[in-house]
Amino acid sequence: MKLVHIRSTGGQLICDAKLSASSEEGEEKIARSLQDGSALEKFRQMLKSQGVASNVADILCSKDKDVFTILPKASKKDDVTSLESG
Repeated sequence: MKLVHIRSTGGQLICDAKLSASSEEGEEKIARSLQDGSALEKFRQMLKSQGVASNVADILCSKDKDVFTILPKASKKDDVTSLESG
């Protein structure tokens, strides 16, 4: 999913929830939360509240850690191609 799509869809949802005056203002809130790390911190909190061990949530949400130290890699890999891009 492209970041532009996330911002526009999220911006509209924020506006629909009456948390912003417009979808554009909602998009700005989404962009800010992605930029300042608050969205990632909220995701980390969500993982922990669903029972994910604190150290696992920290690794999954870290830019500096290798997630494959805790997640297994697939034993088989297939390439999937598309007739169109996008």
